[in-house]
Amino acid sequence: MQTVQRVTELEYAFLFTLRKVNSIKLEGFKPFFNNLPVDPYIKGNYRSRRLSRFTVVGDKLVKLPHGYFYQSKDYNPLMGDIKREFAELDDALIELDIFKSLVFAFTDSCKLHPEAEIGVHQIRISCSPENMGNPAPEGIHSDGTDFIGIFSVNRDNKLLCI
Repeated sequence: MQTVQRVTELEYAFLFTLRKVNSIKLEGFKPFFNNLPVDPYIKGNYRSRRLSRFTVVGDKLVKLPHGYFYQSKDYNPLMGDIKREFAELDDALIELDIFKSLVFAFTDSCKLHPEAEIGVHQIRISCSPENMGNPAPEGIHSDGTDFIGIFSVNRDNKLLCI
């Protein structure tokens, strides 16, 4: 007889969210990564980035006014105590059903308070033989938030020869 382990509520929520996220067709996101502005706070021009903040009101995703991204040096020794400003996510991206589905899947899984602020960072990392393209140049760190979701849209290994 086979014994099946009990699945905790958190594990079930994770597996349910994983199934919802895996059902999203990520191809719809790809065009929005082609023209991201370069992150001006990182040397090397290898990281591009946008940031918008949202809250969920009922069944609606509501974009919050433009703001700054701030982390204490306690959480981020390299970029801490700096008010960083990034361009907002493209409105056409925000209107996509797949974008809303991804954010709702994340908030459902984390059981966020209905008025919680959700920061969505859209980041593209470019690598080259001269630049490893470290997505977090500050190294392993805590962002000072309770929940973080990282969703990869694409990984494309190209070698450009000129």
